[in-house]
Amino acid sequence: MKYTKILVLLSSALVLVFALTACAQATPTPVPTVAPTAAPKPTEAPKPTEAPTVAPTAAPKPTEAPKPAAGGPAAALAAKKQTTEVLTESFEKGAVGDFIDWNILDKDAHVTNKSGITIVEPPVKAPDGKFAAKMFSNPAVDAQASKDFADLPQGRLTFLGMVPTTDPGFLGVELRNAGKRIFSIEMHPEGRFRWRDDAGNLQESNVKYAFDKWYPITLEWDATANIWQAWTVDDSGKQVRLTPENGAQFAKETPGASPNRVQLRLNKATPGKVGYVDNLKLFKIE
Repeated sequence: MKYTKILVLLSSALVLVFALTACAQATPTPVPTVAPTAAPKPTEAPKPTEAPTVAPTAAPKPTEAPKPAAGGPAAALAAKKQTTEVLTESFEKGAVGDFIDWNILDKDAHVTNKSGITIVEPPVKAPDGKFAAKMFSNPAVDAQASKDFADLPQGRLTFLGMVPTTDPGFLGVELRNAGKRIFSIEMHPEGRFRWRDDAGNLQESNVKYAFDKWYPITLEWDATANIWQAWTVDDSGKQVRLTPENGAQFAKETPGASPNRVQLRLNKATPGKVGYVDNLKLFKIE
C-alpha cells in the first residue's frame, strides 16, 4: 500500500515534468524588434543664383526748344503775340477724290495717273473734321498745289503733317514769293524733319517723327530781318525747334522778300509716294 502511493506520487510528478517541458517547447522564443532604418532625406537641389537687379536706363529727355538770343530779330519776332487770321483750310469742302480747291500744278498728268493732291478720309483720323489732303506723287511729276495771299512781311503758318508707313514720301511745305521759294520745311521718309538753308540745301534738324501720326508744325518769318523759324511738338508733348536758335536765312535769290504763296509738295517717285496735310492756318503778325 505504501509502495502504491509512492508510485502514484512519482507518476504524478513525471506527468507534471512532461507537461512543463511540453509548454516550454511550445512557447516560441521572442524575436527582438529592430527599429526600421530611416530613409535618407533627399538632397535639396541647389537654389539658382538670382540675377542681379539692374535699374532700367531712363530714356533721354527731349531738349526743349531754346529761346532766341535776347535782343536779336528772332527774339523780337517771338515776342509779338498779336495776330490776324489771313487764311484757314481744313479740306472739308468737296467730295472724296476731288482735287483740293487750290491751284493744282501739272494737273493733266495727275488726272492721267490718278495722283496729285486730293480730298480723302485719311487712314489716321483727321485732326479736324473728317477729311484731309492726300499728297500722292507719280513717277513723272511732283504732287504740288499752291494758294496765293497778299504779301506778308511778318507772318505765321501752322499746319499738321503726317507721313504714313505705307509708301512714305518727301512731304514739303514751302513759303514762296510768286514762283520763287523763300524757305521750306520737310518731313522725310527716314522719319526726320529737315529744312532748307539759304542755298537751298537740306539741313538736318535731328528731330524725329513717328509714321502714321499727325504733327503740328509752325513756321514764322520776318522779311525785314530776313529770317524764318520752325517748331514742332515731339512725342513727349514738348515744343522743339527745327531751325537754328536765331533763325534761318531766306533763300539767296529772295532776300527780304515777303511771302505771298504757300505751296504743298511731294516729290515724284516710282512707285508714287504719299503724305497728308490738314488744318492749315495763316496769320499776319502785328
